[in-house]
Amino acid sequence: MKRRKDDSNGFEEWGGYMNAKKAKLIEQFDAESAKSGLKVDDLFKGIKIFVNGYTDPSADELRMLMMKHGGQYHHYLKNGNTTHIIASNLPDSKVSQVKQYKIVKPQWITDSIKAQKVLSYQNYLLITNQSTSQAPLCFTSKASSSSPKKTVIKNTTDDGFIDEFYANSRLHHVSTMGATFKEYINKLRINKNHSFDGKRILAEKYQSGRYSEVSSKLIMHIDMDCFFVSVGLRDKPHLKGKPVAVTHSKSGAGNLREGVNLLQEIEAYRKRLGYGPGETAGASEKKFSSSASMAEIASCSYEARQFKIKNGMFVGQALKLCPQLQFIHYDFDAYKEVSCALYDSVARYTLDIEAVSCDEMYVDLTSLFQETGISPMEFATLLRREILEKTGCPSSVGFGNNKLIARLATKKAKPNGQYWIQDDHIPSFLNDLPVAEIPGVGRSTTHKFKELGINSCGDLQLWSLQELQKEVGKKQGETLYNACRGKELKGLVFTHVRKSVSADVNYGIRLQNDAERDKFLLNLSGEVAKRLDAIQMKGRCLTLKLMVRSKDAPEESAKYMGHGVCDHVTKSCSLLSSISLPEDIYR
Repeated sequence: MKRRKDDSNGFEEWGGYMNAKKAKLIEQFDAESAKSGLKVDDLFKGIKIFVNGYTDPSADELRMLMMKHGGQYHHYLKNGNTTHIIASNLPDSKVSQVKQYKIVKPQWITDSIKAQKVLSYQNYLLITNQSTSQAPLCFTSKASSSSPKKTVIKNTTDDGFIDEFYANSRLHHVSTMGATFKEYINKLRINKNHSFDGKRILAEKYQSGRYSEVSSKLIMHIDMDCFFVSVGLRDKPHLKGKPVAVTHSKSGAGNLREGVNLLQEIEAYRKRLGYGPGETAGASEKKFSSSASMAEIASCSYEARQFKIKNGMFVGQALKLCPQLQFIHYDFDAYKEVSCALYDSVARYTLDIEAVSCDEMYVDLTSLFQETGISPMEFATLLRREILEKTGCPSSVGFGNNKLIARLATKKAKPNGQYWIQDDHIPSFLNDLPVAEIPGVGRSTTHKFKELGINSCGDLQLWSLQELQKEVGKKQGETLYNACRGKELKGLVFTHVRKSVSADVNYGIRLQNDAERDKFLLNLSGEVAKRLDAIQMKGRCLTLKLMVRSKDAPEESAKYMGHGVCDHVTKSCSLLSSISLPEDIYR
């Protein structure tokens, strides 16, 4: 029966929906707390916490502590109800939004438990150790106290460039988040008090051994769908279902500078990427105006992808393909919050996790299925629902007997789905799979295979190992020989060990002479030394990577202070002894 326009379902406004969702999650917490039998006292009676971002203990551990000691845990900040925000680090912009709450460090919880009384939160207020939220790439030096006006730092010759660059670099934030969660899983693994409360609940609900016949190895690959976009749309419901992209800026004003030749640069990119005559990365160069934006799209929604928009595409190209494309900016605080919830959710069941990035991981679930009796697809449904309730973001899950098959299954499951490629279905699944779908096979390799008459994994299986190695090299040939047959020689890596430390800058490089070059290299050496010191490491192999403007590129890049089309030069040297000091690295 169709609902009449004047009927009300209680969810006509987004705010109404969110309020109902918050209330439901609180009810679920209270019910689980009463049923679990974990409660030992009422130490935190009347205290209702909301955990913001990465904390130690983790959000899930704090949730368990509130269950044990009579408190309440809120998945979302509930106005007028939440009593304390628990956080280890909040940017000034976020503090200004929640300044009416008591913002305290997580040690307040753990120290109160040790003292067996609720300590004064005043001694645990989060008033220091705050980071700066992600800002536009507008480098500024410190202004004098007598004047609020700031001086714009334009390039590497200005004092403070290195610090400002890494404070505002989006790629730096993303890579740092990935490393953070690899270390986070390491830390949880050595924590003897870590609780697998999710696994315990499953064991009570299902019959142990029910799925012991599952393959000796069953790997799960989980990946958040359009991560940056879905996180950014949580507070923008009016954009859901529309073509949306995440980018730093869509402005093209900088392209009118002297020395800029956008069409020449597009042609240079086209040749560099191996496009044939008349081909471009999504649009003809004739369609570009001199003011088309060269900002890059970091992530785009599935609705945008229907217009052939891709991650990494220039905004100018994307707008030609889809004039109605909507843009949203980065929100790194929100990304970290959702990433924490993702990893904490999986860590409730197992720590056999290989962290890949802030929104992706591999998990060995063989023992979990054998010990609890839950089936893979039942578990995927449960886990994805839990993540959606905690974060408001969809995810996709794939299962297979190794990392490769699990990842291919996730591709099949997207968006917002789950898929299991069982062992006896692997040959038929791979036979017609395009070779471009194999992880690691890029455009140039696909183009080469096409010339050789190889379009699918079935075609690739007809080639011997020696023939493949002759065409693409020894290492890649062996990898592809196994991959087209569904074999993955590398297992999951549970312990993350740093093997290298690096720092690179590809924005604002406008060195005019040897003195400017030497100053920049010394500053960059200091940045590497600082990172080495942070993890207490030294290095014996030093690599310098240099980008030089290509001969067929215009004098000035269309992207303001960008590097444009460059040739790459790399040199390495091995040292007799390990070094970590800036002057040694510089020398």
